[in-house]
Order: sequence, then C-alpha cells, then structure tokens
Amino acid sequence: MKKSIIAFPRIGSNRELKFALEKYFRKEITEEELQTVAKEIRLENWKSQKEAGIE
Repeated sequence: MKKSIIAFPRIGSNRELKFALEKYFRKEITEEELQTVAKEIRLENWKSQKEAGIE
C-alpha cells in the first residue's frame, strides 16, 4: 500500500528557514545563501519521507 501526505512543514525542524529569512532581511546573508538553506531543508524533508516509506 502506498502512503502519501498532504503537507509537510517547510520551515525546518528547528525553524532554520525562519532564522535564515530574518538574517536575509537584516542583510546578514545573501539571497543565494537563503536559497541554499531552503534547498537543504527540502532535501532533508524528502530524505525523511523516503525513509518513512512515504512517496
């Protein structure tokens, strides 16, 4: 039986994206660095879902 989920939190397990966005607004990091944080969170979320058997 296949499993799926409707939504998955994108902010990160420790609110990493929120903190990165705040740093970006304060001009402490670049847009590229913000995008990198977001990408790392997405990859970690996909990995967690795959390990749990969720497609």
